[in-house]
Amino acid sequence: MHRANEVLVKAVVTFVFLVGFAIPVSAQTVTAYEGARLIVGDGRVIENATLVVEGTRIAQVGSAADALISASAAP
Repeated sequence: MHRANEVLVKAVVTFVFLVGFAIPVSAQTVTAYEGARLIVGDGRVIENATLVVEGTRIAQVGSAADALISASAAP
């Protein structure tokens, strides 16, 4: 019984791993967070900042005046 559980767990992990690669790039969403107060790791603070996230990655961070936001970005 223990061997069957081990095989099942390996199969599920492999399936989930492969499904992650099956998501097309065009399906990734772009979200822009505007008017944020960002605290940078070195202690600096950026007021009225924009944070752009593409899929699961941070694509851009900066002041609202410097941000380039695509038209497909969700508010």
